[in-house]
Amino acid sequence: MNEEEKTPFDTTAYLRFGKDQLPDYLRPGKLREFLEDNGYAGNPLTKARKAPQTVFKDLEMTDEKGQPILASSCDFCGQRINGVSYQQLADGRIRCNECASTAIENLEEFKLLFEQCIQLMQDFYQVTFQVSLDIRTTDSDEIARRTGMKGPEGMGKKVRVLGFAQSQNGKHTVVIENGSPRLASIDTIVHEMTHIWQSISWNEAEFERLYHMGNKKKNALARLLVREGMAVWSALQFLYLIGETSYASRQEALMENRKDEYGLGFLLFREQFPLIRTTDFLYRTPFTVFPPIPPETIRQIVNHIFA
Repeated sequence: MNEEEKTPFDTTAYLRFGKDQLPDYLRPGKLREFLEDNGYAGNPLTKARKAPQTVFKDLEMTDEKGQPILASSCDFCGQRINGVSYQQLADGRIRCNECASTAIENLEEFKLLFEQCIQLMQDFYQVTFQVSLDIRTTDSDEIARRTGMKGPEGMGKKVRVLGFAQSQNGKHTVVIENGSPRLASIDTIVHEMTHIWQSISWNEAEFERLYHMGNKKKNALARLLVREGMAVWSALQFLYLIGETSYASRQEALMENRKDEYGLGFLLFREQFPLIRTTDFLYRTPFTVFPPIPPETIRQIVNHIFA
């Protein structure tokens, strides 16, 4: 190799120990291949280093009407962005550094995480999923459109949904937002798998009878409180059980302040089934009780809301 062909690495490589070439016993290329083959090429530190970031004071954007807005929190974990750095994705989503460092970027990684979550759910909650299961990824626009929920807060909207469950021809699929961080993905997968479990385990006619309120809007709210409340409880309890206490407690605090079917439903389930905030064994869960919340309790809440 002549001087013109040498790269900065060639001229400064300490592995040569001052000599013209690497010792024969060193094989950095083979070591790199070994690490990549064993999954060390996509670790959180590597992703954080390679991720495009922007330093800012105030993140100024506009809403659908062109009015200026200020995005104050991450669209994935809900943490406030206090003027350090962040990522803004192509569709306007805002991702903090912590979430960016663990973002899952390809379907194979999502599938592996999906399989791990299913196995742990079966172990933790003593349930089985003897149905066809799959996962696919999509963008935030499709999820907002299919769920009827709003898109990213960074786009001037407030409510975030990162996925939904889809059942068709006997096959159940969790659809999750691309680029989701690992913990947000786990949260979403367990939440949606709980809905799938509800659909295959509960007698729908009996469920509707128990939570019937004699009014279409009241009926809908009563059933959402039960379905969504249990799914939120399930995801948070799962996160505590795998030792993600910091993230779980932050999400629990966010749910405590929500006044919709997710927050109110979760509070009902937490009262009936107190969360275990350690990696301990669960003795009682809503997966083993039907109905999971007494119908009279739901009626009282719904009547109070509509009063």
